Amino acid sequence: MSKTDTSSSVSTMTMGHHQLKVMVEPELATKVDTAIKRSQTYLKRLQHEKGYWIGELIVDTTLVCDMMLYMYWMDEIDYVKQGKIVKHILDRQLADGGWNIYPGGPSEINASVKCYLALKLAGFSPEDPVMKKAHSVILRLGGIPKMNTYGKLYLAMLGQFPWKLSPDHSFGSDAL
Repeated sequence: MSKTDTSSSVSTMTMGHHQLKVMVEPELATKVDTAIKRSQTYLKRLQHEKGYWIGELIVDTTLVCDMMLYMYWMDEIDYVKQGKIVKHILDRQLADGGWNIYPGGPSEINASVKCYLALKLAGFSPEDPVMKKAHSVILRLGGIPKMNTYGKLYLAMLGQFPWKLSPDHSFGSDAL
């Protein structure tokens, strides 16, 4: 037995190349449309006349570690930038000694190894309490073997992990 609900209506919505038919309560649809229009108006007010927005970019520690490790890999170290990176890393170390990849998240192996290496490059001793806590978390999370492919390749490029233990990417050369 089918009953028609007169409080809802069918709307067509486009997502990419797909058209979806959805049941929408008119009151909810009005609220959503109003919220979207208010958000658009607000963002357009913040937009610079040339089309971009100026705002603070909040990143996890992996991006700043990448920047620092790149400076060392290129042998073009900016010590002022390095100081800011070290502060960024230290300010975000979690109570357990590791680093996360999103606010409120748990310690994550790739972020923790990258932060440890960046601090080591900046001159921190493995005996420093910050480094000892980080090392403990890294071991608890499984160490380098538990890092993702990019992390292992990254360490291999910097001479910190043997290439022979890095994932094989020779398949890429076949496509060339």
